Amino acid sequence: MRKILESLGDLTGKTVAITGTSGGLGYELCRYLVMKGATVLQMDRNPERQQKTAEKIKAEGIKSDIIAININIDKNIFILHSLYF
Repeated sequence: MRKILESLGDLTGKTVAITGTSGGLGYELCRYLVMKGATVLQMDRNPERQQKTAEKIKAEGIKSDIIAININIDKNIFILHSLYF
């Protein structure tokens, strides 16, 4: 997977949507794409974890452009909240 990501080059001006960015592979993918210049739409049902992910990436000194989209599913109604970190 690393070779595929490295072959992408500069992602400045590109927007990528990722689910599950609060841990594991989703977090590492989010981190890598932000380092390459992409704007990441971080989609999760837990806004606290989203914020921690954004703060953790920024704490590493990575200039991050992350937009968190909170997706709450309740009785087939999708509620979207967008926060810009």
